[in-house]
Amino acid sequence: MIALIDIEALRNNSLAWLQRGEAEHYELSREERRKEMTWYNEQVQKYDADMKWALYCYPNKTEYLERAIKFLELNEDDVLLDIGAGDGRLSLMAIQQFNIKQAIAIEWCDKWVQATNEYVSEHGGFPENMTYKQGTYQDFEFPESVTKCVFLAHHNGEITKLNILKKLSRTNCTLFVHNFMKQGELIGEVLKHGKR
Repeated sequence: MIALIDIEALRNNSLAWLQRGEAEHYELSREERRKEMTWYNEQVQKYDADMKWALYCYPNKTEYLERAIKFLELNEDDVLLDIGAGDGRLSLMAIQQFNIKQAIAIEWCDKWVQATNEYVSEHGGFPENMTYKQGTYQDFEFPESVTKCVFLAHHNGEITKLNILKKLSRTNCTLFVHNFMKQGELIGEVLKHGKR
């Protein structure tokens, strides 16, 4: 039996990682910061020209993730696709609370994935039915077995949402929960075998 990961301790690890990252960021000169942000904004525009800039590496409060979990109405037959998973806590919570069949968590920020993998490895590892990998929704084919999808990244726009819905149409997904352009809110789109 794999050890249960302490969800709040994992969030605290992410916050500590973020603070270390911010400290390093603010040690850069003004010119270095300008170059870094220009590069970041160029990368963001490649994915979605409608995106609003935001600090993309910030762990949601656990209470917010708990609301999303309830919204998803998970059961043991579900396969959850967690896009923009951050430190993977929502997927872990889904497995720990509902014993779902599988969770697939994808996070764009490679340094956050590395920090999370190190922490989770030191605390028993991810459950066997959880995949946690670095990338974007564009980097992977969504498995046909996906039944629920969540993407809590309020700074993303309509283009990202439409692209994700297009990929979900090739799956068995019946519910897509997101917060596009609605920080703090949750929106659920009911899909019929991946189609709205």
